[in-house]
Amino acid sequence: MDRDERIRFIFRKRRRFTRTAAAQALGRSVRWVEDSRFSPENGGWVSWQEMILMANLLWTHRQVRHALGDDFVVVFPPLARLVPLTVQVPAYKLIALRQEARRRRMDTSEIIIDYLDVDWCEAQRIDTRVPGFLEAWHFPYLESESQGYREAAERNGGCGDGD
Repeated sequence: MDRDERIRFIFRKRRRFTRTAAAQALGRSVRWVEDSRFSPENGGWVSWQEMILMANLLWTHRQVRHALGDDFVVVFPPLARLVPLTVQVPAYKLIALRQEARRRRMDTSEIIIDYLDVDWCEAQRIDTRVPGFLEAWHFPYLESESQGYREAAERNGGCGDGD
């Protein structure tokens, strides 16, 4: 299987994988799967969500978008889809960004995507102003599967502001 076939096989259908099937689909070893994201409490199975998270370690958002073609809009929630961004930064920052991307063998977009982070409480606040934000923030998990985030927020004193 080539990269695009692997991506399509993993992303197009929500299902679980054995560790061996997961390794084959990702083009990695079973050991890599177990060391990367595998949750032993799943009884030897790798969930689709775990597969997506591991795929994100291997391929850029642009590579996934390209491989999925029109199916990209079926797999990804609207606000999780790539959009263009134009910014102005000092030239030395652009040089540093490109240098970091080369060093990490990443696309510059991926560096920016990885840098930006929003916690559960802020994601909930944003979602009140921009419906669909939580769905995209929580992808590949369904929003209904976010109980762990809610419990962690409550253990840490909640979100404040009545949220």
